[in-house]
Amino acid sequence: MSAPGLWTQFIETCRKYAKNKPSLWKDAFILITSPQPAESVAKHQECPQEIVEEILNKLVEEKLMEPLPILDRLCKTKLKLGSVRSFLVKVLDRNDIEEDEKEAAKLQDETASIRSHIESIRTK
Repeated sequence: MSAPGLWTQFIETCRKYAKNKPSLWKDAFILITSPQPAESVAKHQECPQEIVEEILNKLVEEKLMEPLPILDRLCKTKLKLGSVRSFLVKVLDRNDIEEDEKEAAKLQDETASIRSHIESIRTK
């Protein structure tokens, strides 16, 4: 895409039609991360940061792609780190939260087991 206005039209189209076809966000991600032929690179303007962020957020929020394949594809692109920084922070924070939730559930199970054992000892 060569003009900033085209990127605006692109994201507006995604917002409008993705309500009925959420996979459109995945298609948009593939488009913005696809390598451009050498002869057309000069004609194409890089996707603006806010559009990249919106697409990445939609992919994760709507569970259209897991973070790991997204990160894998991002590693192979020429998108600037600033464009994906907030996504990386969100994904890493989410993983920490999931690990903490698993640990909390495990500790709750252990506590219930210990309480049950204590109760069985009391009633003997």
